[in-house]
Amino acid sequence: MKLIDADKLKEAISEKVVATRKTERNWYKNAIGMMELVDNQPTVLLSCPKCHGKGEYDVYEYDENDMLDSISTNKCELCYGTGTVTVEFYEYIQKASRK
Repeated sequence: MKLIDADKLKEAISEKVVATRKTERNWYKNAIGMMELVDNQPTVLLSCPKCHGKGEYDVYEYDENDMLDSISTNKCELCYGTGTVTVEFYEYIQKASRK
């Protein structure tokens, strides 16, 4: 099961219905087309909890006197630099962090 954006789905269905309404009278074929339309909707993505959507994060290194020594930027390992994760992966991360 995947989560999809309901508003985008409504838009896609209305576009499909308007486009096929005048040309097709086969309701079975239209129903199959609508099911395929739902299946092809993109999955909802959330901002990555580690990099907050940037795709990279800063690592601050301090010396023995707690003074900032250097800052390095690393590519995010959770989202692989995309800045987004699926809802399922986000829930998995949250569940694992609570243990």
